[in-house]
Amino acid sequence: MKPLFGALLGLGLATSALAEGAKPDRLYVPLASHHVNIDPPAASGMNSWNEFNPGLILTWEDRLGTLDYSAGLFLNSYEDVSPMVSVGKLWDVGQVRLGATVIFADYGDNAQHFDNTLGSSDIVFLPAFQMNYRNVFAQIIPAPQSNGDTGAVITAGMTFALGQ
Repeated sequence: MKPLFGALLGLGLATSALAEGAKPDRLYVPLASHHVNIDPPAASGMNSWNEFNPGLILTWEDRLGTLDYSAGLFLNSYEDVSPMVSVGKLWDVGQVRLGATVIFADYGDNAQHFDNTLGSSDIVFLPAFQMNYRNVFAQIIPAPQSNGDTGAVITAGMTFALGQ
């Protein structure tokens, strides 16, 4: 049932993105992350996070509701591949693009370590602030901890316009 829910969510977002054309506008290549004030959960058996997070994410910009829709895969901090979809919006502010996005990623069994899953599924939703500058992007993903502390995951990578 859990994989079916994730597939339906991805299909819904992809359908919205494709409604105005099938060709993606942008490619994101996540490369790395840094975990600030976050330790791996003891139950994960990890001593440190994986902070090399390569992936490929296709984005359809300014589609339904002038939002950006994305779909792709990345190597998550638990060293597992996570399929993901997201919806967000970026605005031009001088020479940078700033905005916010909500990422829905399948973390498999590691979703149990998150408080922000969709129901009892393995799908984790991650709100993020994003900045693009030329061909570089960075995201800050707030990560409140169960002990009341606040942490964040900072991700970075490359981005390329497609077909322009």
